[in-house]
Amino acid sequence: MTGSKPLDQLDAACKGFRDTLPRLIRQVDDNASMSKDVVKALCLLKNIKQSTRETFLDAEVYRRRVAEQKDLVESHHLKLQNLLYEKDHLMREIKRCRGFPTKEMDKIEFRGDPLPVTVDADRHAQHLKRLDDELESRQAMLQHQKDLKAEIAQVDEAVQEKRALLDGVPAEVAAIEQATLPLQSLLSVPLSATFERQEEAKQLPAPLYILYCELEAYMEIHGGMSLSIGQAKGLLSKSKSRKAVQPEEPPAAKRQKTTTATTLSRSPSPANAATPPSIAADSTESTYTPAPHTLVVELHLVDTKTKVIFTYLPHLKVVVVETPRYPHMLRNLFGEDSGIRHPNVATLYAFEVDDGLEMDVDFPADARARPYLWAQWICGFHYGKRSELATRPEPSIRQVMARLHQRYTAHHILQQQLDALKEKRIAVHASASKTWAAAAVTTKLDSWIKVSRDDKLFAEAHDGYVYYRAMLYHDAGRVAVWVEISPAYPKEAPRIVCQNEKESAALPTAAQLKDMDVEVNAFAMDLVTDDTAGWLLPHQLRKLQMCLDTVNTLGTAKASEYAFGKKR
Repeated sequence: MTGSKPLDQLDAACKGFRDTLPRLIRQVDDNASMSKDVVKALCLLKNIKQSTRETFLDAEVYRRRVAEQKDLVESHHLKLQNLLYEKDHLMREIKRCRGFPTKEMDKIEFRGDPLPVTVDADRHAQHLKRLDDELESRQAMLQHQKDLKAEIAQVDEAVQEKRALLDGVPAEVAAIEQATLPLQSLLSVPLSATFERQEEAKQLPAPLYILYCELEAYMEIHGGMSLSIGQAKGLLSKSKSRKAVQPEEPPAAKRQKTTTATTLSRSPSPANAATPPSIAADSTESTYTPAPHTLVVELHLVDTKTKVIFTYLPHLKVVVVETPRYPHMLRNLFGEDSGIRHPNVATLYAFEVDDGLEMDVDFPADARARPYLWAQWICGFHYGKRSELATRPEPSIRQVMARLHQRYTAHHILQQQLDALKEKRIAVHASASKTWAAAAVTTKLDSWIKVSRDDKLFAEAHDGYVYYRAMLYHDAGRVAVWVEISPAYPKEAPRIVCQNEKESAALPTAAQLKDMDVEVNAFAMDLVTDDTAGWLLPHQLRKLQMCLDTVNTLGTAKASEYAFGKKR
């Protein structure tokens, strides 16, 4: 049973057990024979169990094989179904394509003789012919495309070469321009500098650019000046902006006038307010913030020059002007235009008080630059007249520049004279040096200092006026001379007031002092000519020296026999 299959072994064991079992039943009483049959039966039972187990194991193996084969058959069957489905689909597509009209294929022309197309013609051969012709045509077009790309590459290469040439043109032009600089300097034709300045001028705001164009045209004809573009600086310092934020309460008479003039305005009347309204500091600082670029006009004299800076305030829409070297030079350049009032009435709405209403605020008096009305006119603004300026000057650059040159010349000469006075020298014009020689006077200048306004001597305050005190000494005593100089000097003569240093001094007398004041104030223009108008101040002081010499010579006995002042 060793080499047979488990099922055969099971059958043999079952058959042997069935043969042995009846004998065991019949031989119950025979112990010897029963023991042999029992052993045989037990061996057969063992074989039955072993064969049964091996049979089940073989059955499991065959079951697995059957399952694997079943899966394989199902997979092949599924593939067969897919192939049949795809075959049916392809057959339908072939049938549909065969019946599809080929309009585009019909458009392909045959080369050579056209093929006869009849109902019985071979359509496959016809299609092949058309496709061959289409292939040749497309190959020809592809070759043509390659030729065009080659031509484009050549054109691009030529363009790159020309572009490189054009890119190098600015450097070549700059080199040529650099080489012409000595010639430009020799011929006084600064074309390069003018072009650079014009490019920079494009950064200016519109009002300043208008002024630049006008000044450039004036400069080409008249000269005597130069233009440049500068960087704007803050118009107000922190302390000044705080002063502008909190305006002082005007006097009662002025409040009444302001209230009457602004009846239709929304601005609160100062006469009805217990305290003056305050304006936000941030609002004021932003209001006076200038545009980033300024126009700098440099006026030239023979041996010196000064700057006039024009700045634009975008928020207020006004142009302000300053002269750093002579801060008061532009005061009252035309009429009584001191620049203290806003020329643009619309600035009333630029300031807000605590209750949200507007307030008419004067321009800060201590600002470096001021919005003069003549500056607005030459920059293209057409603001109405203000009370400070009754008549409008000629709206031309020529008139303004002529006034600026005159004012600058006068202030330059005045500054030289003030420097000489600090050194205790009274220098007169060369044409009057023989008549008023320094050796001919005995009264000397002891000191010359700048002082603040004396309310007792000069009751009315004027914007931009400066004050000095001189001390003249002679044999009889010392005389203090107070001088008030206007920004419009020498058109407006300095006002001089004389006083004895000591009230107990006998000479000069009070009447003589008054006549000395009359002589140098009322008859000031007799001391100069048109050519020597800028020397008015030293001539006045020299005249005072001569008057004091006369008083000292006459003495107390003949104190009334002089011939100056009212006794001319």
